[in-house]
Amino acid sequence: MTTDVEDALGVSLSRGLPPLKERKNLLTDFDQMHGWYIQKSAYAALKLDGGEQSFDYQNKYLRINLRYRHDCGGNPSIAFDIVDASIRPVFSDMERRQRMRDAFEAERTRREADIARFKQTDRTFIGLLLILYQMEDLCCGRQLAFDNWQLHSTLLSGWHARHG
Repeated sequence: MTTDVEDALGVSLSRGLPPLKERKNLLTDFDQMHGWYIQKSAYAALKLDGGEQSFDYQNKYLRINLRYRHDCGGNPSIAFDIVDASIRPVFSDMERRQRMRDAFEAERTRREADIARFKQTDRTFIGLLLILYQMEDLCCGRQLAFDNWQLHSTLLSGWHARHG
């Protein structure tokens, strides 16, 4: 019996992709380098979806589809192309991907604790936007906290391999 990571690694190598751990590190660095632009893009997406005050944070998320660039030479700033990004209903993509749904559900308690903490410590808090980066066999979650003044990146977590 193989693990998700072993399965994903086999898929990765069969597609000529670097090992999963290397792509995780590249994506973490890519996110840090381009985080400001991604935050501004997320904010614009919220504005187009009715604004941060009326956005349904519990039932919608921002999905960013990435493609690994084989010509990046290990440079995280150019390691991925953003193929597309869209606001989507939370379970629209997860119905066919049980592992993705399981990972989302596993993070629910932490998300709810984060929301409760923000509500207690920041009276201007509006909501947490879940962002999922998806590529080939890898999915990564990130949260952005919104308040009346600006948005704040809170964490990069939830790595898991996926199939399908």
